[in-house]
This record gives sequence, C-alpha cells and structure tokens, in this order.
Amino acid sequence: MNVGAASIWTVLMLSGCAFGHRLVKLVTPATYVAPAPSGDIAVIEVEDPTGRRPYDAEPYDAEPYDEDMARPMIVSEKSTLHITPADEPVALRVYHRGRYLNRDDFQLISSVTGARDRAFPNEIRYLPLRLRDPYPLPISDLFNVYNNYRLKEGDLLLIEVSTPTATDRYLFIHRPVGLYANGTFDVLVRSNLPPDDEVVLSPAFAVGLAIGYRGADPYQLVTRIFDPLALQVTVGIGSSSLEAARAEEDLSALLNQTLLAALGGGGIRAWDTLSVQVLINLNGVFNPDISVAPTLGIGFDAARLTALIEDAFTKLLERNTLSAPPPQN
Repeated sequence: MNVGAASIWTVLMLSGCAFGHRLVKLVTPATYVAPAPSGDIAVIEVEDPTGRRPYDAEPYDAEPYDEDMARPMIVSEKSTLHITPADEPVALRVYHRGRYLNRDDFQLISSVTGARDRAFPNEIRYLPLRLRDPYPLPISDLFNVYNNYRLKEGDLLLIEVSTPTATDRYLFIHRPVGLYANGTFDVLVRSNLPPDDEVVLSPAFAVGLAIGYRGADPYQLVTRIFDPLALQVTVGIGSSSLEAARAEEDLSALLNQTLLAALGGGGIRAWDTLSVQVLINLNGVFNPDISVAPTLGIGFDAARLTALIEDAFTKLLERNTLSAPPPQN
C-alpha cells in the first residue's frame, strides 16, 4: 500500500461514521433548517410554490424539522410571494444567499432590474422598505438576467419582516420542479474505445445542453440520488484540430478544417460539473471515407470543479458542527 492510499485509509478509520455522514452530505443536494417564524408580524402566502400550475396562494408552510426548527419552503421562478402585514406596518428586507462559486453570506436585495415592454432602457425597480398594504414579490423578477445577482438552483431566499419590537424571518429555497435545461462548456479528456495505448487523443473543447428532471419532494431518497444527474448532448472540437485550423490563412480553408474535425455526442452529467460522454466525428456520419469510431470523453467545468474540490476537502476534513445555542431567557 502506497503512502497516499495509507493516508486516506487512516483518515477513514479515524473518522469512522462521522466521515461517512459528511460524505453523504457532500454528494447529495444540500438541505437546511432554521428557526420557524411566529407568523404574528405578517402573513406570507406562496402562489404556485412548486412551479406546477394551477396553484392557489397558500400560507407559508415550512416542513417542521423538530420543535423549534423548520425546513425552508420550496419556491420556483414561477412562484409569487404575497406579503401582508398583520396589525401594523412592517419593515421589509429581502436577502439572497448563493451556492457554488458565490460563497458570501446573505446579501441584501434592494432592487430588481429588467427590460420594459418595447423600450431600450432597463427599469430599476426598488423594493419597498416598509409595508402597510399587501405586496406581491414575483420570484421571476429575482431571476431576471439584468440583475447583478440571479437566483439559481439551491440558492436561499430570506424574507425578513419586523416591527420596532419583533422580527420574523421566512426562509425559502429555490428549486425548479420538472424538466430543466442548462447550457454547458466543458474540457473533455478523451480515450479510444476500446482503449488503445498507442494512440493518444488530444483534449477537446465542447459546448452543449444538459437536460434533467427535478422531483417535487427533495427529501425523498430517489430524488436525492437522481437530482444531481442530467442527460447531456455536446458538439466540440479537439484541441490539436483547433490548432491546425488556426494555421489556415484562408477563411474557407479554416472553416473546412474545423468542420472536418467537429465532434458530437452525449452522455451523463453530474452536479452540473462532471460528465461522461461518448463522442464521434460528426463529419464521418455524412462522409464514408472518414471514420466515426467512438471515443470516450470525461468532461469537466473547470470553474465549478475547482469549487467542488475545495468544498470536498473542507467539508470532509474540517470541523463543521455549530456550537451549542445560547440559553433562552
């Protein structure tokens, strides 16, 4: 056994069940609990909470976790939050906390930005700081591409309402339900099928489309297993072929060289970061003189993979248990 394998085995033995628990948390979608709001300061109703129509507005109904804690309520880009003060005007604050590349804590959202109908200027719409009357907050406004922030899958949304004497916080988690599609850009490391040590294939660059499905209940075991997975189709070009195409001085020759080396295929994508795909030369489909022999491609999104690896080391090996809560008066 080499030193690296011995070190990993030692860590596994020392950490035991704690390590296994951390590993399960790492590879499955993150879940959260937070103190449940009292509901005395304002009433928040959620219209279309899971993104499946038709839905009537229903009161905030977070799933209880224990006596004092509750899971965040699920919302999608089709949801609308209806915030109604109970007995007196309330102060309103809206916060967002992202995942993956965004490591900041809850950030205040003071406005939404988007296009106006048939107008070139984008409208900046300020969120109210104080509510006297019912106020609708469409989640789709937080998704607008012209915002400097954008609510993504797994992000948390915090609605804080307060009076001079009390504060309530309502926690939501964004989760698209049903079919979804994401654009991808991957670096693919390729090998022959079947493996051939005498032929070394250059890496490839590929763009594509990942299509997945999100179940309505994120806490079911089947959902937790299949949530990170999606089907992916891609087109791309090998890096060596790209260099050869760049050497062409004539534009038509450059395009022809690029088309001759075009790759296409598909496979499985996990955590919107890693993929396993089978690729063929697309030109060979139409030209019998060109081989379409399939190759295996292991793809990754470099930026997301960096964040994923950092998360893996810190969440598996560093202390992650909160201190005991302070005593209540």
